[in-house]
Amino acid sequence: MTAARERAIMVMSLIAAWLGGRRCGKEFTPTDARSTRLRGLDLARGIAVLGMFAAHVGPAPDASTGHLLGVFHGRSAALFLFLAGLSLALISGGTRRAEDSLLHRSRVKITARAGVMLVLGLLLASLVSDDIGVILPVYALLFLLVLPLLRLRPQTLILLAGALAISGPVLSYLIRHFLDLTPESTPQAPGLSALTSWDNLVNGIMSLVLNGGYPVLTVFPIMLVGLSIGRLDLSAQSVQRRLLGAGAVLSAVGYGGSALAVHVGGLSAVIGSGSVAAGQEEIHAVASAEAGTVPTTSWAWLLTAGPHSGTPMEILGATGCALAVLGAALLIADRVHRVLRPVYAVGMMPLTAYAAHLIVIWAVVGHEEPPESWRILAALSITTMALAGIWLRYFRSGPLEWGLRAISNAAGGRLR
Repeated sequence: MTAARERAIMVMSLIAAWLGGRRCGKEFTPTDARSTRLRGLDLARGIAVLGMFAAHVGPAPDASTGHLLGVFHGRSAALFLFLAGLSLALISGGTRRAEDSLLHRSRVKITARAGVMLVLGLLLASLVSDDIGVILPVYALLFLLVLPLLRLRPQTLILLAGALAISGPVLSYLIRHFLDLTPESTPQAPGLSALTSWDNLVNGIMSLVLNGGYPVLTVFPIMLVGLSIGRLDLSAQSVQRRLLGAGAVLSAVGYGGSALAVHVGGLSAVIGSGSVAAGQEEIHAVASAEAGTVPTTSWAWLLTAGPHSGTPMEILGATGCALAVLGAALLIADRVHRVLRPVYAVGMMPLTAYAAHLIVIWAVVGHEEPPESWRILAALSITTMALAGIWLRYFRSGPLEWGLRAISNAAGGRLR
């Protein structure tokens, strides 16, 4: 197939994606506050899913043509986690926190969702390469950890998240140093093999909690921030502007503070045992690996902020980006929903789109690491947007979203 023909197919697919999304755009024609909030959330979810595509099959950030995609590495996963926490807030009452029987029903629903996420996540992790971290098993464990915190006020959740953003990475560092854990010690995302023996089960739990691509001990604060934001009136423009502003400030503190420490404060020399060049090379190697953790050779590593490094600076910066993306998405939702229909379509069925892209990767390359290029990223993204738009012409949600909601509601309905 010639390059010209490939470009023509991509253009036609993009047109199909836009046309396919027209129906989902019409479903949100009311201008009431609730529909505005949903449009903004769908836009943010769509950005998160497409960002995960970029992280998995796009050119590597250090490649000559891939540096623009570096913004998605680490931050897309953080946005995913943040929006998951926000969704849990909506399930458990939104701005009015559930109480008594409603609270109990919400907890049962969330527990059911955790079970679905665990099974689906283990299945998907068994299909793809170990180089691709599947986030769904982490979701399952985080959902369970959130259950006793559903009654907390937003301010309390923010304070707790801030404390865990500092203490979690420190505790992780101490435990991994004591157990001599490295990224090679456990799988990045445990699959069904984790259920085949006691040793595999222990390694799978270690991977989820401490040593995988998304260690629960360090990413939990991101979901807590999402839970707290879900308790706010997201339809208020004042809240949306504060989210954008707070996100920008938090990102500057996290990433900017780390950059100052590395390049001005002499952190690279500390890591490199006195050699600035050696330290910078080592920091770059760790950041490129995106292993979910940093080495336990020096406390100075906790001041770096590479993608999937699990440090306080990275958690602050990535959470700030998630806040800013949500704030911006809510602010522009009414203005761009006709133009960005394909992105909204993906955001209306994020779990289906996420699972489908992993299945496609498995179907093409099996357990091998997927090839990375702009062409593959464009083909996967455009095809996903087109199919999502077409699906939503006939159904109100994706198949996995429908199944997840049905199981969750059935579990909660039994308590009536």
